[in-house]
Amino acid sequence: AEGRVKIYRLMPDGNSVTNYIFGPGDVFGFMPLFDDAPYPAFAQAVGSVRAGVVTRAQLHEAIQRDPVLASLLLKQLSRRLRAAFDQIEALSVRGVIHKVALALASLMSSKQPHEGLEILNLPVSSAEFAKLYGLTPESFSRGVTQLVENGIVHRLRVNSFQVLKPQELRDTARTYTF
Repeated sequence: AEGRVKIYRLMPDGNSVTNYIFGPGDVFGFMPLFDDAPYPAFAQAVGSVRAGVVTRAQLHEAIQRDPVLASLLLKQLSRRLRAAFDQIEALSVRGVIHKVALALASLMSSKQPHEGLEILNLPVSSAEFAKLYGLTPESFSRGVTQLVENGIVHRLRVNSFQVLKPQELRDTARTYTF
């Protein structure tokens, strides 16, 4: 309902890898309610959070009452799977500017805004956001600086950007260097 939750996995070397950052209105953590296995990651509040909790019994009862709910949850799982594919692709991309463009483009609305009208606000700190794309905070900052110098985005304030050339940002995100 309020705040943000980071989903992450611990690697054998002790480092953590952020997989998702959820915010108000997002549903998460329901996979174990279907497959009876433990959740494959950890959840951590990023600041103050207010969230609802649903038990397995409550979910199954709700689905029996309204089978459309199952379809909605499958749609959520499909979106997450698609996002996981996108994240794998993003992590395989070489070239900081491409990863940063991909990261910022992921925040853009799906509708085509007029040039210069879309404002992007990072949902978490730039350090946390950079981790989602396999970047260090320093490389993320360098990539943003390149996009600013190229006239594609304008830095409004910390963690807030105006997209001056939406199509060019999308194109930069798509031109991978393998």
